[in-house]
Amino acid sequence: MRQDTSVSECRPSHFLAGCFANLFMDPSDSQLRRNSASGRGKRRSGPRRKTGCYTCKARHASCDEKKPICSNCERLSLHCQPFEFIVHSAWCPPTTEIIGVQPPLEAGTEDNDSDSATSLKPGIGSSHRKAESVPSIFSVNDQSTTQPSDTSPSSSSILLALSPTPSPKPIPLPLNVEAAYLLSVFTTGMATWMDIFDHSRSYQFEVPRRCLTSALLKKCVCAFTAKQLSLLPSGEIWSVPAVRYYGNALRLLIQHLDSNPGSTQGDALTANMLLSSYEMLEAHGYEHQRHIRGASTLIRIQGINAQCKGMDRANFWIYVRHEITIALENETTLQLSPKDWDVEWRHGEADEDALSNQLMWLVARAIDFVYAHDPPSSPNNILQDIHSEAAAWYGNLPVSFLGVKYGDSDDLGLVKTYFAVPTAAAAIMWYHLLYILLFAESTPNDSSRIPQIQFHASEIANIALSELPTSVRAFSAQPLFFAAKHINGIGKKTKLWAVLGDLEIRCGLNFRSQVQKLQRLAESSVIGYPM
Repeated sequence: MRQDTSVSECRPSHFLAGCFANLFMDPSDSQLRRNSASGRGKRRSGPRRKTGCYTCKARHASCDEKKPICSNCERLSLHCQPFEFIVHSAWCPPTTEIIGVQPPLEAGTEDNDSDSATSLKPGIGSSHRKAESVPSIFSVNDQSTTQPSDTSPSSSSILLALSPTPSPKPIPLPLNVEAAYLLSVFTTGMATWMDIFDHSRSYQFEVPRRCLTSALLKKCVCAFTAKQLSLLPSGEIWSVPAVRYYGNALRLLIQHLDSNPGSTQGDALTANMLLSSYEMLEAHGYEHQRHIRGASTLIRIQGINAQCKGMDRANFWIYVRHEITIALENETTLQLSPKDWDVEWRHGEADEDALSNQLMWLVARAIDFVYAHDPPSSPNNILQDIHSEAAAWYGNLPVSFLGVKYGDSDDLGLVKTYFAVPTAAAAIMWYHLLYILLFAESTPNDSSRIPQIQFHASEIANIALSELPTSVRAFSAQPLFFAAKHINGIGKKTKLWAVLGDLEIRCGLNFRSQVQKLQRLAESSVIGYPM
């Protein structure tokens, strides 16, 4: 079947050039067309040529395919662009050059007529010569040739009208050596902590991207990273930079909130979570609680919940984990009730991050139940619902959540456990904490639950003693605390205290107050089970 070659055989750039060819047509060709229209001088019959030069194709003239210059181009002193067997795709970028057409000048650039002509790029059918303008290609050197009138639209104006105006690209903010180092450390370090339950790695990928153009986020990331480095052994040198970055970040955040009251745009929530993490490193005091309240307000104003995507989703679940940590330390309920999270779980879910967030929802419900100021009207029903949903969650887990014990048990009967996915290791520790909350914290005098409590506390200890990445260890403080609180035997307690102390050295996290609290409980025998 014969194929229409009027467009498909001609490159898009040449097809567009042909659209402007009639503006600069040779008078002899115009006379030939008038003769054809009136019946005088009929078109030569025969098969249509497909391999003529592009200059003749653009002028709709017959090409004799003479090499290296066809007769038409030689007679009219035109640039003869030979036929190319390989043609550009129609998906060429919009900046594809039209043969012989000078691209539009950038704003602010002076057009110096022919002196500013752009050279053609070396390629098929091109040479290292200055590109001719459209009028020079489609005109005759004869002085008597009719020139386009001044009122005719120029080719450059038509091209500018047809081409979409590109949006200006953002310019990255300047960086010094210190800031570049802190951003790099954040990406490979603390960002992995933030993304422990986020497989899209929003804080490892998206936050560093935004730091390139957001001074607010850059200062927050540098403050958070410098603070963590200052808490490591021999890290005192970072204490002053941490305070400096924190002050600048706080000032920028206040300015952002004042200039955009109630706005849903910007990086205010991300900045708030980073500054909250800064405060969480050293102590969960007034400043940390203030940032958490600010984040809660932003979440409510902006309507962010568990159904959001991208950075909003990542920030929501980081906020949830911060709230859970504060609630467990203060033995109180959450500011943002799990009823308001707008969760929707997919049946048969297999992604570790989604399943881990579902578990955190169950833990939050257990916290609100255990530490409620006013006892619920039907506590047994609520407790039974949490139990059944937790059992269903565990029963549908993929194999990556099933830890594999390896090596010999130690003198205390503890054995290490391997997990293929770090997210799963962290989630299973919190799964065992969930049952400690339900069995030990809600009914502390129920001795019938002692075997189950000891099982879950020992499982937390087994995972904590294993080879784990820092991202998992940084999120294991609360499971370790409650396991050490309720596990029987001073030997096991001491070992878990040592793990918490090791976390302080490795991660720069302050667990000293928690260890001291556990030691006081052990010394005064407040713990409700024999040691």
